[in-house]
Amino acid sequence: MKKLFLIALMGIMAGSSAFAAKVGDSATYAITGYQGLDGVVNTVTAIDATTGDYTVDSTYLLTGGQTQKETGTVPASAIILDDNLLSQIAALCGAAGGTVEQITVKAGTFDTCKLENADINGYTWLGDVSFGIVKSEGTDTNSGAAFTMELTSFVRN
Repeated sequence: MKKLFLIALMGIMAGSSAFAAKVGDSATYAITGYQGLDGVVNTVTAIDATTGDYTVDSTYLLTGGQTQKETGTVPASAIILDDNLLSQIAALCGAAGGTVEQITVKAGTFDTCKLENADINGYTWLGDVSFGIVKSEGTDTNSGAAFTMELTSFVRN
């Protein structure tokens, strides 16, 4: 179940936006409405010098205080926007079919681009943060339950 959630997040990154990552970049998200999962911490731990692929460690914060760790590879092709483009998200938003919104989550207040995300039957707010995602809300396609994922903290090197 957790691996599917990570794959969905990586799909959001590849399909909508992403970031120019550096080793040590991380993002912590609080998740509500996703059965058994309260949050996730994603951290870039390596970048393959030959392929440019990223190694991302994910620590899932399970309901009840337990954690589960997984490591995955994000292809270099999914990391499509650089820091300069992310900082111009508001200017690029309309061209991508989104709307500019300023939203506040635990990690702070961000200028974002709100995009419809068919993969989750909901919306994703992209901004100038590690992994590009400030907030997502949608419906779990397996259970039909509504969920929200919000950025609570991030490190960007």
